[in-house]
Amino acid sequence: MARHNIINTTRLKLNREESNMTQRELAEIMEVDPSTVSKWETGERVPEPKHMQKFAELFGRDEAAKIFLVSR
Repeated sequence: MARHNIINTTRLKLNREESNMTQRELAEIMEVDPSTVSKWETGERVPEPKHMQKFAELFGRDEAAKIFLVSR
C-alpha cells in the first residue's frame, strides 16, 4: 500500500517562530527556496522525506515526528 506524506503546518510554523527563525533562514537550512517554506506552512506543498532529518536536527526528533506525519 502506498504511503502518503502529511505535514502539520501549524506545528511547523510554531516551531520556526519559537526558534526566532524566518522562512528565509529555514529555507537556507533546508536547502530550498523561501517560497517552498511558505508553501509548506500553508499546506500547498509537502516536504520530501529527506527533510525529516533536518527537521529532527533543528527541532528535535519528537517535534519532527509531530511536524512530519506519514499515513498508510
